Amino acid sequence: MFADDEINILVIVLDVNPIWWGQQAQREPQFTLSTCLDSLMVMANAHLVMSRTNKLAVIANLYQKR
Repeated sequence: MFADDEINILVIVLDVNPIWWGQQAQREPQFTLSTCLDSLMVMANAHLVMSRTNKLAVIANLYQKR
């Protein structure tokens, strides 16, 4: 296992393109951005609870063509 003073960081990069998420919601109604965020919150909270030194970074990415 890890030492108590070791810092572990979980980095989550989430694509929040509304067009892609809208297309996915039409194909599979149970697979939406909201349900994905719910699952990510569970995973992120589990990581943070494992050790008081664990850290979390969430990056939202929105790609736009010009």
